Amino acid sequence: MRSSQPTSQVRKHYYSDQYAVIAPRRVRRPREASQSAGADRKPSLHHPIEDSPALLEIPDGDSGDWQVKVVPSPSPAFAPSQEAGVSQEVVLETPRLGRPFHQLSVAEIEQVLTSYQHRVATLSGDHAYVSVFKNHGAPAGARLAHTHSYIVGMDVIPPGPAADRIALTRYQHAHGTSALCDIIRHEMTWDQRIIIPTRHTTTICPYASQFPLEAWIIPHRQCHSITDLSAEEIHSVADHLKGVTVALGSSNIDFNYHLMESVPDSCNHFYLKVTPRLEPRGGFELNTGIPVNPVSPEFATDWYRRHIQAPYAV
Repeated sequence: MRSSQPTSQVRKHYYSDQYAVIAPRRVRRPREASQSAGADRKPSLHHPIEDSPALLEIPDGDSGDWQVKVVPSPSPAFAPSQEAGVSQEVVLETPRLGRPFHQLSVAEIEQVLTSYQHRVATLSGDHAYVSVFKNHGAPAGARLAHTHSYIVGMDVIPPGPAADRIALTRYQHAHGTSALCDIIRHEMTWDQRIIIPTRHTTTICPYASQFPLEAWIIPHRQCHSITDLSAEEIHSVADHLKGVTVALGSSNIDFNYHLMESVPDSCNHFYLKVTPRLEPRGGFELNTGIPVNPVSPEFATDWYRRHIQAPYAV
């Protein structure tokens, strides 16, 4: 596999009208860049959130205490006068204060994903769209001492998922297949951007990556939501997520991840997107909406393959 950095290119997204500039010679290597990216790693908000009333608890079978706990957000993004139609929740992913996500075992990450399944299923009945995302590290927006993620139910469909619905539906009508299924087949054929291939799930660095070291964790079966995944598929996604975050954690790289959930009447294929936070957006990117990515996905794939540690369980 070619692991050297190519010359700069403008690349188009697989199925939508988004573009990315791949400019691999613009910045240092991921390990070097990570030294400054994660400098301020302490969360800015400490709150006894574990004492909040639970919306959902998944118990720890050994201790009898909770292993994953979902609570109302202590610092909602919307002011109370704006909260009609918006549900904002925090998922506490471990009772151990300060334990980073990549140190969770695959079984513990499975429980986090299972909590998403329960809450998305509950909130989807009352909201047009449910956003599930994680902020890891201060540069990625983390503000709580617990490792955590967020679930936001909205009565409107956000522009990003709405644009995805149009692009994915257009693709399926034109080709008779799911765009994500075709992406997996294409990437497996070329084997330049496959990080982890397993029976139920494939993880790739996408061709027109918007962020350095961006990774997509894609279940093979065309499910529309995390609520559709079987226990075996949840385990597979958890295993891949553990591998990717172990690699990032080994280099102190902060990241976000978010679930690509379906919207009504779409041909969506659920997947999980991991976006490391190595580079701030510059003026060109803010002006045009076209990101400049200094790390090619081919190089990023090779980087992940060298940094992922197995077995992942700790």
